[in-house]
Amino acid sequence: ITASATYHRPLREGALWATTVAWGRNEEAGEASHALLMESALTLNDREVWFGRFEIGGKPAHDLDIHGSDAVFTVAKLQGGYTRYLAARAGLQPGFGGGVTLGFVPAALRDVYGRGVNPGIAVFVTLRPAAHRM
Repeated sequence: ITASATYHRPLREGALWATTVAWGRNEEAGEASHALLMESALTLNDREVWFGRFEIGGKPAHDLDIHGSDAVFTVAKLQGGYTRYLAARAGLQPGFGGGVTLGFVPAALRDVYGRGVNPGIAVFVTLRPAAHRM
């Protein structure tokens, strides 16, 4: 089961703020877990996008590759980043970007994951359809 709400707000020509909040419930073998997601993106000049995301949810031990346990663990992730889009070509707009992430695990998983807060970085390329002007 999922539910979500999204809010878009134009700020000025070529600038948009978009935010989504989503909730989900999974059920396997009679055991339920929940997750919550909040994310927001600020697009500037159709080319620069700043984004942030927070998610928290219950994950069964087998999803985390933890053996010998039937527990559901609450894990979370905080992420922020930036994407720069290049000029559109042939109806597509390539881009590149990066982000930083903090993953949070409960005390019961610190031995497995090394610590309670686990940092990460990402570098990526992306491709999206070019904007259509009316």
